[in-house]
Amino acid sequence: MTSTDDIPTLDRPAFFSGQQLRAADLDAVTRYHRELSWLHNRSMHNWGIASGYQVHGLRGDGAVRVEAGFALDCRGHELILTEPAELPVPAVAGDAQGKPATYFLTVSWLDDEAIDAEVRAGRCGTSGAVRRPERVDLRWQDPDDRLAGSAFRPGVDVVLAGVEVQHCRLAADVSGAERRNAMPEEIPYVYAGQSPHGGTAWRLWPDADQPIGVAATITTTDAGFGAPPRYLAQVAGSRVYAKGDEGPYVIDGYPHVANAGAAGFELRVVLPTGLGAVDDDGAEATLNPASVVRAAEFPTLLNSELQWYVVWIGIEG
Repeated sequence: MTSTDDIPTLDRPAFFSGQQLRAADLDAVTRYHRELSWLHNRSMHNWGIASGYQVHGLRGDGAVRVEAGFALDCRGHELILTEPAELPVPAVAGDAQGKPATYFLTVSWLDDEAIDAEVRAGRCGTSGAVRRPERVDLRWQDPDDRLAGSAFRPGVDVVLAGVEVQHCRLAADVSGAERRNAMPEEIPYVYAGQSPHGGTAWRLWPDADQPIGVAATITTTDAGFGAPPRYLAQVAGSRVYAKGDEGPYVIDGYPHVANAGAAGFELRVVLPTGLGAVDDDGAEATLNPASVVRAAEFPTLLNSELQWYVVWIGIEG
């Protein structure tokens, strides 16, 4: 099978009643499905370590232990290590300057010819492979090696760990910083909403006798959060209020989220009084006069005159 622009040319095997099947026919079935699997892997999935392949080794150790694992290389090959393995540390004294030498422990795909197969005798003196176990090439590689046949190939050789070696021993604990995760990063769930425009149930806060602001309970059940998310919220609506000869007043404050849960939160708005402010026309106005903020009808004013409502975003994950 040839490949053009990374898409293999595939011939899907077909059979008919009475057909004499040969080894090549059955091998074609295997090749067809393997090529499809590799195409799917490299097209739809990221390459790197999917699970397992943890590497254990401490400073002074002469060998490292690799746990069983599953990974994908950039060509879509499945790299399966079915049992833990132990590898001796490279037998080097250090680098050319006498400092610890850097090596990568990598896992790579092995072609069928490099795997010892179960061989069975056939008729007429023939014999051939009937089973090939899953095997990978687990080895130490110099990341700066450029020689054909041994050069480190990013994506083809999947890095499991990085080590520093001196006098045939680990000069430091095994490092996992060079590992690449094949699993996609978790994408946070984001949902945005708002309370009813002009119909938000504002109340004096913390109590009606000595309020320092207002609060409203915001329901977020439509978002379907599975756990309390991080909420960002702000108040929308007019900030300038004038009634008859009174005012103008600027009604504004500092909102903050409290009692956050998966089904909602409380937005509290602290309204400082006694400060100067500027209205929409640039004229001087009073900020949150106590006579207005502490009035029993103030929560109604927020809906009827100022049309205050809450705009919010929830981020889960």
